[in-house]
Amino acid sequence: MLKLKYSFSGLKKTSVLYALCSVLFCAPALANLPEERLSGSSMAFHSPATFTEPVSEQIRFDTEDPMFFEAAQDFVSWSRVHGGNESIGIMQRFSYGINGNMAFAADISLQNNYRGESGLSDVGLMLMYRTPSARATKTDVFAGINFAGAGAAGLPNHTSTVYVTGARMGRQWARLTIAGTVQASWIFHETEGMAYIDMSPEMYVRIARGWAAGANVMFRKATDPLYDQEWAGGKVTARFGRTVYAGTFDYEFKNDEWRIGGRLNLLF
Repeated sequence: MLKLKYSFSGLKKTSVLYALCSVLFCAPALANLPEERLSGSSMAFHSPATFTEPVSEQIRFDTEDPMFFEAAQDFVSWSRVHGGNESIGIMQRFSYGINGNMAFAADISLQNNYRGESGLSDVGLMLMYRTPSARATKTDVFAGINFAGAGAAGLPNHTSTVYVTGARMGRQWARLTIAGTVQASWIFHETEGMAYIDMSPEMYVRIARGWAAGANVMFRKATDPLYDQEWAGGKVTARFGRTVYAGTFDYEFKNDEWRIGGRLNLLF
C-alpha cells in the first residue's frame, strides 16, 4: 500500500494560514459591495432576487451554514465519514430544536487509527443556547460532555471524559456567512490531566442556488504542547430542499495529516 506523506516548510504553512485568515476576516467587505461591482468580477454572484425562494429560506434550511441553529421542533440527522493518511472514521449526530433559542445534540463516533488503538472514539452530549437579540450578529453559547473511547485521537492515554464549553458568534448576509468559535475543553486526570482551547474562524459563501463553498482554520493550544494542532480546511455543499450533501478536505500542519470526507445532513 503506497502511503503519501506531505511535508510543508514553515514558510508555506504560514503563507497558507495567513491567506485563509485574511479571506475570513476581510470577507464582510465583499458582502457589502454594490451589485454592479460584484457582477463585473470573475466571481459573479446571482442576485438574490432571481432565486425562487426568499433568502431567509435558503439560509434557514442550509444545515452546513456555520450559523445554522435549529428552530423549534427541528430534528436534524448529521452523518459524517472521512478517510486520510492517519485514520478513517464515521460519525452520527442527532440534534433537536427545543424552542428556537435552545437545542440539544447527541453524537457517536467510530475511528480506525493506523498507528494506535481503534474503535469507539467518543459519545457526546451537547446543549446549545442562542442569546435573544435584534442585532444581525448572533451569539450562541454551548456546553457538553464527551465520553472518550479507545479510538479517540489527539488525546492523552486513559482519557475517559472531556468537558466542553464555548461560544460562537457570526453574521449571515444574503451571499455570505462569517463565524468564529472559541471552545475550551478540560480533561481531569491525576497524571494526564489537560486543558486546551480551540479557536475556529470560518467563512461560507453561497455561490448559486443550492450551492455553496466554505473555508475554515482551527488553532488548538493545549497545556501540553504535544497536543497543539493547526488545521485548515474547505468544503463544497449542495442543498436540495432540506437535504444537504458536502465534500470536505482538511489538513493538519504539525503532523502532516490530511483527511477527505463526505457529509449528509437531513432536516426534518
